[in-house]
Parts: sequence; structure tokens; C-alpha cells
Amino acid sequence: MCQHKTCATIRANSPAAAGVGAALLLDYQDRKANQSYWVMAVGLEVARKYQGEYNLCAGSLDASDKGCFLAALRRELAEEFKIHIAFQDGSFDRMFKGTNGQLRWFLHYNTPIFVGALSSGFSRQPEVINNFIQKNSKKIMIHGLIIYWSERIQLVSSSGPT
Repeated sequence: MCQHKTCATIRANSPAAAGVGAALLLDYQDRKANQSYWVMAVGLEVARKYQGEYNLCAGSLDASDKGCFLAALRRELAEEFKIHIAFQDGSFDRMFKGTNGQLRWFLHYNTPIFVGALSSGFSRQPEVINNFIQKNSKKIMIHGLIIYWSERIQLVSSSGPT
């Protein structure tokens, strides 16, 4: 087991926790419209149970994580979203810690969801999301989180226990 205080808190509050997720947000600045939009990164599941659905970056703890939720979070981000962050260079802290120095996270049922802020430079319009928006209704349900959009994807409400 790791010695992270956050991991100990998760184990104490949710002994059944066996996975981890990441809600990645970007404050997109639309210079032409002089507005900003909160954009949430989701990925298209390509296999298994949720194939064809859009989802947060999430997965189960692996033996290589040695019971550490933060290690699992780093691994899942690298595997699923190709985002590589490290503890040593501060990139993990920049993405997941608030201005108070605390990690941003909540429990959704038994799964800790870490809330990350993407730095500018991440695209808000991956091709697959644009195609999905054009072809489908204006709502996506992601494990209790509801994402609505008008012209752009923006998080406006959430449901389920936190």
C-alpha cells in the first residue's frame, strides 16, 4: 500500500473502491465570441462492456498500482487519453491540485473521481466528438454525470452521490 493521505482517505471512506476515474476540464476561451466555456474531455470506448459509449477516463486498480489510487490515475490517463503526467516534475500537481494545494476529487459510488484542469493547448473539438454531436441528441449520460451543450460541450449539472 502507498502512503498517500488521499489514498488512505479513499480506503477509509470507500473500502470497496477498486478503480479510479478522471474528470478532465478545460476552460476554453472563445476569442471570437468573447466568451469562455467549460469543456469536459470524454473518450469513445472501443471495446468491452461500454463499447461505442463516451466515458470519462477510468479503470480498475492493477497489481502494478500496488493499491495506490494516484498511480492508477496516472496509468489510466497514459493508457486511455495518452496524457503523461509525473509526480516529480509537478505536472500531476498542476493538473489535479486546487489553489489550496489539495487534490480535487469526489467519490461516485465507490469510485474516486479526480478532477483535473487541462492546460491551454488541448483541443476542445476532437473530430469524433464533433461527429457525435452532429448525429445525436444534445445530452450524454456518463455514469451519473450529465453533459449538455448548445454549440459547445459544457458541464452544467451533475447527478448522483458525491
